Amino acid sequence: YIRQTDLPLKTQVYKLNYAQAEKLSPKIQEVLTKGVGMIKIDERTNKLAVTDYPEKIEEVSKIFASFDE
Repeated sequence: YIRQTDLPLKTQVYKLNYAQAEKLSPKIQEVLTKGVGMIKIDERTNKLAVTDYPEKIEEVSKIFASFDE
């Protein structure tokens, strides 16, 4: 249990070119680790900052690639 919860967190900032950050945020929230993962939205620049465990960040990156077309 300690090994799973004591992992370092990673923050990744995603700039969206086509999708709107506030509309994509709920889809990302579903994937994040409950009680750990966080999303911050900057509506002005249409960027999302996502913090979670590294393997979850990889999963989020795939979602961004799929929806920002």
